[in-house]
Amino acid sequence: MVKLECLPNELFLELFDYFDGIDLLHLFFGLNSRFNHLLYEQVQHYRFKFTSASKRRFDIICQQHLPFIACRTTTLLLSNHDDTPEQIDFFLSYVPSWKSFTDLQSLSLAHVSSYQTLFEVVRRCSTLVNLNSLTLNSCVLESNQSDFQVMLDMIWSLAKLRFCQLDIMLAEEPWIFASTKVSLCLEQILIYRKSFELNELNRLYECTPHLKHLSVLIASSFNTCSLKSSFSTLVKLNMRLYERSNDLIEEILQTTQNVRCLEMTLLNNLIDGHRWEQIIRTNLLNLTKFRLRMKDTLPKNDHLQERLNKLFYSFQSRFWIHEHRWFIRCLTWDSTIHLYTLPRKVNYYEQKLPDSRRSTSPHDDDEEFYNNITNIHDETFFNQPIPYSMRLSQIKHLRIKLPIDKQFWSIVPSLKKLISLTIESYMDVFQWQVQTLLDRACHLQNLSIKQDASLPLQSSLFDCTNTSVDELDLGDLNYTFHENDCIRLAHSPLCSICHILSIVVKERQNVVTLVRHMKNLQTLKVQLKDGSNDDNVIQWLRNNLSSTYVIVKSKDDANNILIWM
Repeated sequence: MVKLECLPNELFLELFDYFDGIDLLHLFFGLNSRFNHLLYEQVQHYRFKFTSASKRRFDIICQQHLPFIACRTTTLLLSNHDDTPEQIDFFLSYVPSWKSFTDLQSLSLAHVSSYQTLFEVVRRCSTLVNLNSLTLNSCVLESNQSDFQVMLDMIWSLAKLRFCQLDIMLAEEPWIFASTKVSLCLEQILIYRKSFELNELNRLYECTPHLKHLSVLIASSFNTCSLKSSFSTLVKLNMRLYERSNDLIEEILQTTQNVRCLEMTLLNNLIDGHRWEQIIRTNLLNLTKFRLRMKDTLPKNDHLQERLNKLFYSFQSRFWIHEHRWFIRCLTWDSTIHLYTLPRKVNYYEQKLPDSRRSTSPHDDDEEFYNNITNIHDETFFNQPIPYSMRLSQIKHLRIKLPIDKQFWSIVPSLKKLISLTIESYMDVFQWQVQTLLDRACHLQNLSIKQDASLPLQSSLFDCTNTSVDELDLGDLNYTFHENDCIRLAHSPLCSICHILSIVVKERQNVVTLVRHMKNLQTLKVQLKDGSNDDNVIQWLRNNLSSTYVIVKSKDDANNILIWM
């Protein structure tokens, strides 16, 4: 400590800039008066990602520290997800006025299910004089269109807002974009889980005349509406369509002639390279970056090979290969064709390798293809015959079924990038294979283990070790944990640093046991086997656990009780 204090303040301040505000205050505040002064008076920018915070640290930051550093807070991330239930509501109660956040530039909220809560947040945003980025993510609301319209108007009225992401769904019906306000500062708008009709696109541009970046899902409607004006300011467009509507695509792109970056996703349509070339040469003369993803399933006996050959050949012209060097990869599974531009990471949901694979890139060999696979979501993937040359070195998300075939270890030479792992059919006899996986996955964060419902609890589970697992999911283990099981689990190596646990227990007292014995636990997602998750059980848990904990039913799964501590 003495040697540390010899360092100049300037070095500490530069170091502090790499820390999230939660970790920074937890590690350094209270060490001595010098550090307290630096943190409260000298640190210029605080970023708080509360989405992974414990309730205890969240309370300390909001109630003890924010009154002194709110004016230097630049970024806030809040969430009502199951990991941090009702967090946003607590933040609103802890900080009744947001006027002191004079330098807050970025605000992100996730998993809001109450329109009143979201409305209150957006209302308070009007007091954030420097807010330039607003993200509303994974929000499912019960509200009528008139209420939602008021909130849209408030967002479009924010004086300095340049970026806005809206991932919102109304429970009863799709929301309609019809803001009555015009924003002269909004430049980037990303909208998810909402299909835009052409009349809504017209209104969006009228309300956002300086729009530069738009990401949107287009509805393939057959109404008579057309685009009235040109999106002349737009330089980046991400457009997604789920229906076949080539004319609609061309109509929209005719209004975006200054676009330099275009990302297109067509999930039920295939447009050949000749037509894309014509569309681009006619309408998008400034285009420098083009990302395309198309997929379609052809009717059986529809001359798949002939269609595939014609499609692939259409992307081999001078326009694609030499002028722009936009290379494509074309894959088939049964009668489904996937085509996308390179490079692209592959989120692999299929059970098997493609029946055929072609590429216009001279460098797109087997090694390149396999290195692009980062996620494998089907546990039977490794049961198929695997090419000897396959090496999956970039895997981040993996689902696998035991036992593991010997070829797996040569196919996946490294698990250093793996962050989530789901293990199916766990049994004691395969524990050594599981431990080998855990030993190689040095950055693993999320671990889910499942076993056959007919099996008793596999005792070797308590012997598995890993020093990085943050979230352990045993909710689908097909076993109900009793009191002794809970005690053993709480003291097992896997749970020593675990922050989030999902589990099924026999009775309410088992919940108290887990909470009291797992010292690092932040969130417990628990299901009582007898199904007793009514208000009486919630109240009993509140009476027998700390009054500072949040104890509620999960909004996503009514069988689960959430405890955020």
